Order: sequence, then C-alpha cells, then structure tokens
Amino acid sequence: MSYLYSKLPETGVSPHIGTGGFDPDNPVQGTAVGLKLRGDAWLNPTPQTLAAFEAEYATGFQTHYAKGKLGYDLSSGREIFFGPEATFLGRADWA
Repeated sequence: MSYLYSKLPETGVSPHIGTGGFDPDNPVQGTAVGLKLRGDAWLNPTPQTLAAFEAEYATGFQTHYAKGKLGYDLSSGREIFFGPEATFLGRADWA
C-alpha cells in the first residue's frame, strides 16, 4: 500500500531552553509533501503462535518506523497472545 501525504509542522517541543519552542538546528521545520510506503503482515504459523510485523517509510522528512511482535496463546484457544514486541523509529538525520 502506498499513498501521498502532507506532514504538518512539529510544534511546541524543543530541547533548547529560551528559544520559544523554535529549534534552528532541527531540519524538520514547516510542512513537507512526499510519498509514504507502508506494509504489514499478521501470521499464525500454528494455532498457538503469532508473528506480526509492520513498517513504513515517508520521504517528506525521511522518517521510518518498524514494529515486530511474537506471541504464544496461553489462553486455551481464545487468541490472547503473550510475547515480546520491539519498535524502531527515526529520521535520516538521527545519529
């Protein structure tokens, strides 16, 4: 799935005290128009297990996001899964 989007300005949060919320070193200023690509998958390899993944990338401010989770159904078939989950996100200019 892909679609076009417009990113609204980031506001109000700044690590620079006394700048009135404006960070002159932050490249994410104003608005941007770009392409956002997104994909996701939900799998049940067995009736008791779960593997789910999702990821997206947006060209406007070069942001990325990915999440994955694994689970095991401890609820006797009621599909209440327990397990780890990891999320990664960022921008191209993050170190």
